Amino acid sequence: MQQINVERQQRLRAYRAARSTLVRLLGLPFAILLGSLVCIDPVHSISLIGLVASLWHRCMALFAWQPISNWYPVPVLLSYLLCMFCLEIIYLPLYCYIDYGLKRYHRIPTFSLRTCIWRHCRAQGRLVVKWAVLVQVIYVLCAELQEWWWCGFVCFQLLLDICWEQYKPHILARAYTLTPLADGELKQRLQLLMRRLSTSVRGIYILKKPGVKVAPNAFVIGWGWTRRIGIVHTMLERFSLDEIEVILAHELAHHIHFDIWRRILARAGVRTIAYYLIAMLMLGLVDIPIYLFDGLSDSATVPFILSLFVLSWLLTTTIINSYSRTMEYRADEFALRTTGLHMAFKSAMVRLANINEILAHEDSNSSHPSIVSRIRHAEEFAARHA
Repeated sequence: MQQINVERQQRLRAYRAARSTLVRLLGLPFAILLGSLVCIDPVHSISLIGLVASLWHRCMALFAWQPISNWYPVPVLLSYLLCMFCLEIIYLPLYCYIDYGLKRYHRIPTFSLRTCIWRHCRAQGRLVVKWAVLVQVIYVLCAELQEWWWCGFVCFQLLLDICWEQYKPHILARAYTLTPLADGELKQRLQLLMRRLSTSVRGIYILKKPGVKVAPNAFVIGWGWTRRIGIVHTMLERFSLDEIEVILAHELAHHIHFDIWRRILARAGVRTIAYYLIAMLMLGLVDIPIYLFDGLSDSATVPFILSLFVLSWLLTTTIINSYSRTMEYRADEFALRTTGLHMAFKSAMVRLANINEILAHEDSNSSHPSIVSRIRHAEEFAARHA
């Protein structure tokens, strides 16, 4: 079995440590914004937030259109765009340094500076549009449900998660060229594996993207009538049949154990707690007279609710990733127990680490365990079931 490229992994580990340190700097604007809540003059009963909110209300008086009572979409949108513009002024140079300068320093392959800027602008553009819609939904719920807006927002995101998992194969078909897997030994082995597991899929497809080098991967996406197996063409070229079979056994384990639904419901549960705390904090914030906020649906509260959502996202991501790593270990055990291909599993993990530049060492922010941990876990499992 081939070995993990130690030198490359050391460079990746150093890069990941430096990147984590720089990414933490993105929390400074939110910390400063939340810290500004204490900028109060006790003698004259004046607060910096109150002065800014009063000035904002006067500027937004021209856009006081409300299609729903207490919902002012134009001021909310302008407040949101102003926040994102200020954040991007800080984030764009930092991202370009992380994705270009820092990678070149650690001798990690990267794109040109122009390509890095374009990729970031495209990704951030989608993110800005997505959260522009979500922020409007939040303020519509605040106008309609008042302090119970968080219940409606949890249900809304739960519905989005379910729809995303259901239609993910159709979205994948728009981004890649899907070709049905030809009859052969691999198809026969995968069909036999699914019969042993008492499960089925709508089809087995080879993924290609003309003009783009796609990293090797194999997965099962969708659920119910949309469930499909996808194998990237580079995996057929570089991985053995045993390695592909054990990887897909791991992916099928997620569907047999209903891990998609477990993850969706776990995410909804964590969000419920986080959004409840945000709702209570915002309710207390708008009740402070010195800040001059006009209720929960006031557009002047957008920067603060965004800051609280960023903090809650960090919390929920940490918890969900920890739960996801547990499910990955369980799926590894299922694949090893079902196929018995212990050596193929270990060689596949090492090959993925060397080809995809997956960090081989521990990373608490990842949804998957490290390669070293998975190999060690597989060896311990094989020893227990020798």
